[in-house]
Amino acid sequence: MGSAWTSVVRSYARLWIVGPPGMGKSCAAFAFACSLKRVGADLYSGRREEKWDVLWIHCSKIEDSALLCILFSGEKEKRTCTISRAQVDAVLESLGDYTVVFLDGYVKERHQHAVLGTCGFWRSKSKKCRRIVVVCSMVSMGKDWRPDLYDDIPAIVASSLESMSISPAMKINATQGDIQEERLFKLFSWTLSDYQAALRTEAFFEHVKTKLTAESSVEMETLMELLEEKFFVVGGSARMMFDVSTQRAMDSLLFALDSTPDITQYLESVSVINRLFSWYPGVIATRPKPCIVSTFVAREIALRIGPAKLQALAKCLAKNPSKDGHLFEMWFFSSLDNGGAHCCTIQDGMLCGDEVWASAGVVRFDPFEDIPLELSQQWLAPIKWNQGGYDAIFLELEDVANTEVSAKQAGFTKKLLVRFVQVTRSKTHSFKVDYYKDLLSRLTLSSLIWLHKVEVCFVVPVDVIGVFTLPVHEVTFRKEAVQAAFYPGTRPRKGALKVAKVVTDICIRVVALEYDMYVKEMGPRVGEKRSKH
Repeated sequence: MGSAWTSVVRSYARLWIVGPPGMGKSCAAFAFACSLKRVGADLYSGRREEKWDVLWIHCSKIEDSALLCILFSGEKEKRTCTISRAQVDAVLESLGDYTVVFLDGYVKERHQHAVLGTCGFWRSKSKKCRRIVVVCSMVSMGKDWRPDLYDDIPAIVASSLESMSISPAMKINATQGDIQEERLFKLFSWTLSDYQAALRTEAFFEHVKTKLTAESSVEMETLMELLEEKFFVVGGSARMMFDVSTQRAMDSLLFALDSTPDITQYLESVSVINRLFSWYPGVIATRPKPCIVSTFVAREIALRIGPAKLQALAKCLAKNPSKDGHLFEMWFFSSLDNGGAHCCTIQDGMLCGDEVWASAGVVRFDPFEDIPLELSQQWLAPIKWNQGGYDAIFLELEDVANTEVSAKQAGFTKKLLVRFVQVTRSKTHSFKVDYYKDLLSRLTLSSLIWLHKVEVCFVVPVDVIGVFTLPVHEVTFRKEAVQAAFYPGTRPRKGALKVAKVVTDICIRVVALEYDMYVKEMGPRVGEKRSKH
């Protein structure tokens, strides 16, 4: 944000800071406010440079509530007070000639618009000495941002205002010509690498670690896994990452979804404080478009709207390759819950088959808690991140048929089919067998259930199926997942004798999902592998 701060210190442009909530706009602006040098130096002529005051005005989300003010004056002086909107003008006029005002939490449709008007009128009396920074609780300025109407002003004016956050290099590289009187800075959402870099600072980690783990000490590798687990839920929202627990973040996001009847209209609203979307640089860095804030939210949206509405939503979102996986996964879950996901394979270079996976309702589940086995067929989606694991599972529980003699003799009364689904747009995918083994172990705790068949399906777009590389071989999966979970060596002797009499079918395959949002050419053939124990 160096260039944005420079425009306030070196010139007198009014600075607007926009972006989704929870990105750190207020924190960054407050740090800048505290960095401003407020006491001028002694000059050789016996005069003293002008003294600057810094006034921070925080606007509450609650209508007609008081405004919280902090006044930084002199070298160390700080005063706080609460005032009404009617008192803003009197407070401003009581300040010295040289003042920087920060208006935090501005939303056009709320009462803050009147406060901004008062600040703007105060500034107009002496623009070079009265400067304003507006920290918006809005994702953008929308149609109110009219750079074609703004006057040019000098990029550098004579002033003693300085900031410790502006390095000498920034001063040297500052624009030497003119800038517009109104400046806009768009703060982007946090990325996973941003979080990782922040947590490597020991002091910061000690301050926020309780929001990631209850452990008093944790290895860096474990910490990064915990970070990725929470990133699955909160995505680019730094506030939810560092200020609240994972469960509280999930509750907040689900409440926002439940309160949103039309997600597309919600996205396009300028005045809405939008927790469900994030901002990242687009193809043109100065024109970013919104993305779904996290994988968790993307999945929940998909399960609530049909494919047609999802297509309309996709048109409003950024065409960002790094985020396109969200849309493909959303398409899978939306199709699954609305008529069925149509999957196919290829044979001899031709698409073949039309396998329809359908659900009357996808159940959210925690892989580390009790797993429901109440229906004969059901789809489930994990609520926790498991990179290298699965995005969904399908369970089919049936009675053992009379013709399945070995299973009958072994004492099994039920047989279970488990289909693991990993949705990806990539040409391969990471694979961590422990996630599969752990779930299979939990599903077959009952001595009456026979693990009849296990499928591992990698769902890809049509253009990827021909070049996708399976990340695991059946031999490895059988040994490290199926046998470790269900077969002798992991069970009491009596149970081991039972499972030794039955076999488990295994199928590891890649299938293509009909994906109407993007249609591309199909690649070469990829075969399907099957084996029996």
